[in-house]
Amino acid sequence: MVAILLGTGFEESEALVPADLLRRAGVEVRLVGVDGPAVTSAHGVTVTADLTLAELDREAVDMLVLPGVWGAWRCSRATATYRP
Repeated sequence: MVAILLGTGFEESEALVPADLLRRAGVEVRLVGVDGPAVTSAHGVTVTADLTLAELDREAVDMLVLPGVWGAWRCSRATATYRP
């Protein structure tokens, strides 16, 4: 499964275009909200994630995508992103 992490301020095209193309190709993709299910992009578009970071089964993730701009920075700083 491909997990696309969405943090506040993520770049829409870097998250949604890959999700769309991968899903068309039959790949299982999940949009993952780092701070909750509703995430606002860099340009004010609010996206409802498929699940939150707390709900993500990390063992099922084959690939992780961090869309750019401030969303990627926020994802990298999220406490739940790191495993102790």
